[in-house]
Amino acid sequence: MARSRLSPPASKAWRCLTCDADFPVFARAREKARQTSCLSNLKELQLGALMYAQDYDEVQLRVNIGGGLTYTLPNGNPHTGYMLWHTSLFPYVKNIQIYNCPSGDRDFTGQYTGGGDYGVNTRNAGRSLGSMSFPAQNMFFAEADGGDAYNLDGDSGGTNSEMVGRHNEGLNNTFVDGHAKWMTRANIPPYSSSSRYWQGTYTGSNP
Repeated sequence: MARSRLSPPASKAWRCLTCDADFPVFARAREKARQTSCLSNLKELQLGALMYAQDYDEVQLRVNIGGGLTYTLPNGNPHTGYMLWHTSLFPYVKNIQIYNCPSGDRDFTGQYTGGGDYGVNTRNAGRSLGSMSFPAQNMFFAEADGGDAYNLDGDSGGTNSEMVGRHNEGLNNTFVDGHAKWMTRANIPPYSSSSRYWQGTYTGSNP
């Protein structure tokens, strides 16, 4: 009888230890699911960007279009000033939600903002598709954070500090050829004109 009275507490303690051990595994699994959803968002943005290029003589989406414009934002409000890429792209994607990473904390609701969860590579924006030397290696969109996340320009001396590893120490990227993939934060090359990742017109061998 004494043994049976001691068994339940021992069993509960074992279950608690098992739960503690499994928690990091479950957390990684949840983040993996968010990573997959984020990757889908970026694929849709890249598809929209390619459709945009087809309508503009194969010139890729620009980070912004010059000031003094009066236009309607994705949320329906009027705005005068620069038109950022979010608005230029919206007619091709027609879905505000895909601008938001499920692990991000800067919800885009169609407003005018330089912040957000995704940015455009300033070195490839506005360039012709035909000028891209290695389209499968030339990044166009990537995850970012901060007040000017919309514009990937190697903040802080080329350290890419705005590019964040939200998903298991990595981030999602799209490439000019239309594909998208996750990369570890450590494997993102430094911002440079001598990089296939950053500079579409670069013809050398540096990644």
